[in-house]
Amino acid sequence: MSAERRPIERRVGLDTIPNDIKSRMTKLQRNTLAKLRGVGWSIQFVRRPLYDDQVIVLVDSSGEQQAVLQEDGSIIRNLGISVR
Repeated sequence: MSAERRPIERRVGLDTIPNDIKSRMTKLQRNTLAKLRGVGWSIQFVRRPLYDDQVIVLVDSSGEQQAVLQEDGSIIRNLGISVR
């Protein structure tokens, strides 16, 4: 498996990160993500609830810290969740 290949979300058959993710993000989210990528953060997955807004979950380069990227560009760290 190549490093570029993303896993498939098995529950609904969708990519964990949509191909058009940038078009689904606000300008503030895109700006924050660009800054965070510079220090090793990346999108881990995007949760897309059926009747709710998407939730973009980020992960640091070590894979140990996660954060949620809010619509206003802020992030919520220390979520206290376990990601499989």
